Amino acid sequence: MKDYFKTLVLLVTLGSRLYAAEPLSLVDTVWTGAASDAWSDLANWSKGLPSDKGVANTVIQSGYANRTPVVSTSGNNAVGQVYIMSGGGLVIKKDATLATVGNFVTGNNGHAGMTDVTGGTLAVGGVLLIGHNGFEGSLKIDSGT
Repeated sequence: MKDYFKTLVLLVTLGSRLYAAEPLSLVDTVWTGAASDAWSDLANWSKGLPSDKGVANTVIQSGYANRTPVVSTSGNNAVGQVYIMSGGGLVIKKDATLATVGNFVTGNNGHAGMTDVTGGTLAVGGVLLIGHNGFEGSLKIDSGT
């Protein structure tokens, strides 16, 4: 009886700790272009790099001084959806890569600028949507994948 009581107390204690844990809060990160046009520069994003844990979606809209994000290196990732919004655009340079876990949507919530893949790679883990919800979007692939 004594061992049974210790086991029961342990299970109740463990169970209460599981319920006390706070849920992970995901946030969208928005392109600001405050520092440069470099995709990989943390200073250009509102809530962290698109590959950071805790980021839900990546939103690209017209940034500071109308800077369009440029992916110029390999190994760039976005953990959620990528949305190219009104006035936004994206350039993926030669030998550079951008991979998304979720959908890639250009032309969402307003007419988007050009998404230009010039000798680089855009790997979409979900659905590629160009011109979503009745808006215009464009994708140019010039010797890339």
